[in-house]
Amino acid sequence: MNLETSKLLGGIGALLMFLGGITLYIGYYFGILEIVGIILVLLSLHSLANFYGNRGIFNNALFGVLAAVIGAIISVVVTVVAVLASLKDFLYQVFPGWDGNYASLQNLTPDTANFDPSTVTAFLIGILLVLVVVWVFAIISAFFVRRSLKELSVRSGSGLFATAGLLMLIGAVLTVILIGVILVWISALILAIAFFTMKEPEPVPPPVTTASPPPTYI
Repeated sequence: MNLETSKLLGGIGALLMFLGGITLYIGYYFGILEIVGIILVLLSLHSLANFYGNRGIFNNALFGVLAAVIGAIISVVVTVVAVLASLKDFLYQVFPGWDGNYASLQNLTPDTANFDPSTVTAFLIGILLVLVVVWVFAIISAFFVRRSLKELSVRSGSGLFATAGLLMLIGAVLTVILIGVILVWISALILAIAFFTMKEPEPVPPPVTTASPPPTYI
């Protein structure tokens, strides 16, 4: 894969990640855009790592993606174990005659006479734990991606890669507020621009050798 193909794959991948963030239908299609975009960017970084002779460009990005996947898996597990378990306890208290079938809830009348506030507390703690897991792994993922893009920035001479990586890391840290999500979204656009505007490395001219003057005999 030559440099032009790598640029095109990376640019399209980052653009898909950016478009995924503004897709109005947040769901199946949003996930597809993000996944395809990440795969294309990884393929591009793998090729660029070979082109520049720096495996860290690809390896750090791969570690970042793996951290995000692991964080997502742990979040699902925590959600199932902590949140859903406490949610069932909550529903059993609000609907004393509930048989455990979620479809039957619409036919029941809530009864809060025996409601225990500690059930809600456990539910909220479970949600908070999930959010903390997502936040921590988002920072870890962004840290490795920033290292990858920083090395690519040095090799390619394009400062936009370093800017995109820095914005992504800052955004991951600030995901607890809305501005963090916006920064991560903007970093994908800057990354796309960085790929599309990459320049071919300047050829290194051969060293100029000068002939030594003949020895002078006296």
